[in-house]
Amino acid sequence: MHHIFGPALLLSAITISGLALRLILVLNHEPYLGIDGGAYLLGMQQVLGQNPVGQDFTRPPLAPGWLLVPFAHLWGYDIGYKIWSAVFSMAPVPVVYLLARQYGASVNAALLATTVAAFSMLHAELLVTGALPLIGFAVIGLGMWAISKVIECRGPAPWLILVACFPLVVVVNMTSAGIAGIAWAAYALAFIRFDLERIAGFMPLVASATVGALLALPIVFLYYGDVMFGSGNLRHPGPLFVLAPLGNWGWFVLVLGSALAVATVKYGQTAAVKACGPVLLVFSLLAVVWSFDESIINITFRGRYFVAFLAVPVVAALLKVPSTLRVAFAVALVSISAFSYVRAFNAQAYYSQQISVETAQALQLAKRLDPTSAIIVNSFSMAWWTQALNGVPAPAVWTSPPGEKWKEEYGHVRCVLGWDCRGILQHGNTVWAVESGLALDARFVLLDVSFPDRNETFIDDAPEGNPWAPAERAEWLRLIYSKGDTRLYQVR
Repeated sequence: MHHIFGPALLLSAITISGLALRLILVLNHEPYLGIDGGAYLLGMQQVLGQNPVGQDFTRPPLAPGWLLVPFAHLWGYDIGYKIWSAVFSMAPVPVVYLLARQYGASVNAALLATTVAAFSMLHAELLVTGALPLIGFAVIGLGMWAISKVIECRGPAPWLILVACFPLVVVVNMTSAGIAGIAWAAYALAFIRFDLERIAGFMPLVASATVGALLALPIVFLYYGDVMFGSGNLRHPGPLFVLAPLGNWGWFVLVLGSALAVATVKYGQTAAVKACGPVLLVFSLLAVVWSFDESIINITFRGRYFVAFLAVPVVAALLKVPSTLRVAFAVALVSISAFSYVRAFNAQAYYSQQISVETAQALQLAKRLDPTSAIIVNSFSMAWWTQALNGVPAPAVWTSPPGEKWKEEYGHVRCVLGWDCRGILQHGNTVWAVESGLALDARFVLLDVSFPDRNETFIDDAPEGNPWAPAERAEWLRLIYSKGDTRLYQVR
């Protein structure tokens, strides 16, 4: 078929189809989309010089920053962010084709791999939760392609691309930058190991990596100080490393990813694809590693999704489908992928919902009553959205004990909610709670009472039963909005 239409035309059709499905899903999703959108909007406000409140750290200018500006300007925060998410979540799709061809897959197999990537259910989850890692995966994949070309001494273009990938991944996504450091090092060393005749290409590789790293360092110094290992922003009380509980899907990634890694090394036809084996193995092993330092768990958790990204072009290079089954196999695989994508999007959109239609209405009411007052919320991700939409601080409930930076604030939050005022003030409960509200400069409490059941989590050290029942009974809180799962209280 590619002889009739040409791979470029088919690749374009796949990309357009994937984008169309994403646009249909996000634009028909009535509430604000997902978890990280509020943080992304804060990053955009930062580059525009709007001095957003409540940012936990300063984000690089393309994280998403300036990338989001034209979309929000043209279509507003809600629709603009959704369209941006749909567009930039497509970033890994053409890179999958590039990698599949580099790894030895036929044009048909590479196009099939690209189609699977366009409708990957794990990519659907990241479309909802936040698309920046997908942009990062695209840069990492492009860097891996460039590494193989530099080692093979294929001219200056791969060298320049690899140099550019270093500052680009750093300025786009902090988690992806950590993944890139591991993936690129493992891939380069493995490539040399599997093709010792290419050892002459190691020096150009080191030179290009050195130049790229030097270009990336200023960005790291400017923006990464607050998110390094052990920082007060991201370090929580608890062990630095712990294994995920049995039954967690990280163990599924460990088993399948490790098996694919072994098969890649054993059956891969070229060093380019064989070198993916150690990369897959490293991130498959990390998939079951948890940490109470977010700078670590962000890498190990998002690394699971990177395994899924890299597995697609690798399998395309390894898998040989009999010609008599190719059409049926392709149709079945694409159909299952598209169905799974829609199911995964809808499920993740439900679990990740932070700002429902009713919650948005409550925020508008709070803005009309007092546009400068802080708003206490019962989800940390909802706090990002509240800060971005209302432009006010949003002290939040934590599902696990917060780091040092947030301990005092969280103590006041717990007091206003009627959970625990010990060690904060010296008067009766009502005065304690009111004074905690004053300490936070908060006149409102905004609750989505479907938390934490909606996203199947629990809140550490919360009252037994319904954690929001104390707020319902609190004499210092007056209910001024109640609709659906949303409750807005005013601190008396």
